[in-house]
Amino acid sequence: MSLRLFVALELPVTVKDGILTVIEDLRSRGTRASWSRSGTMHLTLAFLGDTEEGLLCPLNEALLDASSAVEPFSWTIRGLGAFPSPRRPKVIWAGVDAPEALFELKRRIDAALEPLGFSPERRRFRPHVTLGRVRDDAQATGFEMVLASTESPEFTIPTDEVLLMKSTLKRGGALHEVLDRCPLTGR
Repeated sequence: MSLRLFVALELPVTVKDGILTVIEDLRSRGTRASWSRSGTMHLTLAFLGDTEEGLLCPLNEALLDASSAVEPFSWTIRGLGAFPSPRRPKVIWAGVDAPEALFELKRRIDAALEPLGFSPERRRFRPHVTLGRVRDDAQATGFEMVLASTESPEFTIPTDEVLLMKSTLKRGGALHEVLDRCPLTGR
């Protein structure tokens, strides 16, 4: 049996609530998108995709090894934007001011997962929290102006663990479940 997996950093409930306020502001001003729900908000470090259940133990060991080499750190959510651009948004995001420790953690995770058959993503790592996905260009009309006039969130998040997550796609959206927690210990 295969599981749809990813590696992520968790957001505290208070941060999720603050982001939901920003989403509601964007929605109330006419931005139409498939919006993230509280239970699906996170910072993705690696998307593994469909993975055989037999790899769970080696995956957990690899993530424990990678995370144990990094000390706990804090990162900040700051700013709003869109990929590929605010003029043509496909993904609406909250930006991340990332310390070097976050990039080091990402490098270690990629290196630990590669021997298990998970190739690092070719695109440069741009840490962000996805707020919504625009499915149709017509839904994005005027988004650039809405974005420019939206108050940007700012939250500092202490992080002391990495999560191995399972994503189950359902008709009403994805359901995320924590499979493993791997502490950052700096050993």
